[in-house]
Amino acid sequence: MSTNLKLKLVGLFTSVGIAMFSLPVAVSPAAGASHRVPERMEGQWAIPWSGGTEHLRLYDSRFEFFFGHWIGSSAHGRVSVSDHTITFHRSNVCSGTGTYRWSTSKRGLRFVQVAGSADPCLRAPILTKGTWTRR
Repeated sequence: MSTNLKLKLVGLFTSVGIAMFSLPVAVSPAAGASHRVPERMEGQWAIPWSGGTEHLRLYDSRFEFFFGHWIGSSAHGRVSVSDHTITFHRSNVCSGTGTYRWSTSKRGLRFVQVAGSADPCLRAPILTKGTWTRR
């Protein structure tokens, strides 16, 4: 095999290796973890749920869900926000991610699950139920 061909093959394999290594990093939610919750989304939100109230707290690049009055147990984890898309990930109660479009209005905060995405955690029915109001 000629030296020129060997150099081309080494370059090809190096490029493929770098591309394969970079791909999971570029699409993982953790890559967007530096995308903090925008100021208009920060704080505690509530929505009626199952005979009580579900609460959602968004801050920094974190989320926390709790039902009724917070008594020390909650579902919590990380979020990554980019434009009007929020991805929930690294939860303490389930594995997997959930990606939603969000919008705010005078009435509150709304979530719609991104078409084609599936959230393996039980967030979708609660998040998309209606308008969350600020508490």
